[in-house]
Amino acid sequence: MKQLLATIEIARPHNMLAAAVAVAGGYFLSGGRAIGEIATPVVFTALVTGFGNLINDCYDAEIDRVNKPRRPIPSGKLSPRFVLRAYVTGTALVTVGMLLLLDRPFLFLALLWQVLLFTYARTTKRIMVAGNLVVATVAGSAFIGGAMATGEYRAVVFPALFAFVYVIGREIVKGAEDVRGDRSAGVTTLAGRVGVENAAWLASLILFICVLAGPMPGLVRYFGRLYLIMMEMVVVPIILVAVYLVLRFQNFHAASRILKVGMFLGVVAMGLGRL
Repeated sequence: MKQLLATIEIARPHNMLAAAVAVAGGYFLSGGRAIGEIATPVVFTALVTGFGNLINDCYDAEIDRVNKPRRPIPSGKLSPRFVLRAYVTGTALVTVGMLLLLDRPFLFLALLWQVLLFTYARTTKRIMVAGNLVVATVAGSAFIGGAMATGEYRAVVFPALFAFVYVIGREIVKGAEDVRGDRSAGVTTLAGRVGVENAAWLASLILFICVLAGPMPGLVRYFGRLYLIMMEMVVVPIILVAVYLVLRFQNFHAASRILKVGMFLGVVAMGLGRL
């Protein structure tokens, strides 16, 4: 039971839920209304995300010994070999399930996510900016994945771009937070290359773009009132607090956690866009 709970912890259920909600939001925004039509893609999105987190922690074991020693692998709750076996077995089963149950357009996207998340964990995370772009691409494309069920993509262009930019900003913050462990493992992040202070300013600039752009679809009435209220009253203040923590105190850990909450709430706001 302890191993199961630790494995679930590595899978990061909150990330799995956010990815699933983004796909559901893309479906709803594009005009879909049949829950049964999107249920299977939503479930497989969550599973692909979870197993992607497992392989990420396998490759990050040495980094996490410095940055996050309480995580299951560096703390000794799980061995890298056990997590790797869980990843290989789970990914194989998920892939078979996707081949049998998913329609072709979303199947290709989900398979691409698997490849991107694996290469991110193994290689691209260690290349300056490249890893950030991979994570942002996966996050933004979740809305597009939801729209594949209807074939109507116009309404998900803004959510996909917003998620892409937002995630890049948060990834830079995370890189500044983890810079000590990354350097010890030979990982070249933006913060490690240009310095923590410059990375903080760049992340803040990117996030401030989100502050300005976020309410726009509501103000021009492309999205509904619920979207505008949630974006202006909840998501934008969260981003501003995170920017303040980054610039004033360089508290990247707190800012990253706050931005994670803002990311989930932003996905929910997008999903409410047509109400």
